[in-house]
Amino acid sequence: MKAENNCLRKDRQIRFVLENGFLFRGKHLILRALPAHKINPPKEGKGPFLAVVISRKKEKKAVLRNWMKRRLREIFRLQHTEIPQGHAYVAVARGVDKKATYSDLEQDFMNLIAKSKETK
Repeated sequence: MKAENNCLRKDRQIRFVLENGFLFRGKHLILRALPAHKINPPKEGKGPFLAVVISRKKEKKAVLRNWMKRRLREIFRLQHTEIPQGHAYVAVARGVDKKATYSDLEQDFMNLIAKSKETK
């Protein structure tokens, strides 16, 4: 599967998940999860879908915001077999911690995914 097929790109879809999705809090991230068929407008396909949001208020430098987004998308790409099919996720960064390692972010993200599996 291509990564582009597994991304939420439309602003309306991202806002819908943010407003209606289940909330899970981690050390570095806040994750909103919602079954993909409930998204308005519906997302085509059955794979897990992801959008990453990092506010300019949390990190002024675009370089660091993009660095964190790239890391989270790579974690999602490598771990997509562990993530439930048919769900949409929006990962909101609590801030960009320059000292956070890749494994810290991966562990935090996967813990939030595991929490979301328990509630469904």
